[in-house]
Amino acid sequence: WVADAPKPVRALAHPDPPAQIKADPVLADIALVRQSRLSVLPLSAAEFARIIQLGA
Repeated sequence: WVADAPKPVRALAHPDPPAQIKADPVLADIALVRQSRLSVLPLSAAEFARIIQLGA
């Protein structure tokens, strides 16, 4: 079994609270909003960019 241990490039200045993610129209349908207890989830490039934008 081989696994990569990803590390953050940089911390977000303002981490996105769940309520902000749920209220955002770009992020309204991501797995984090629809399901609970996810530590890893797929994101599109647009969703990832929006999360970074909100946390900047």
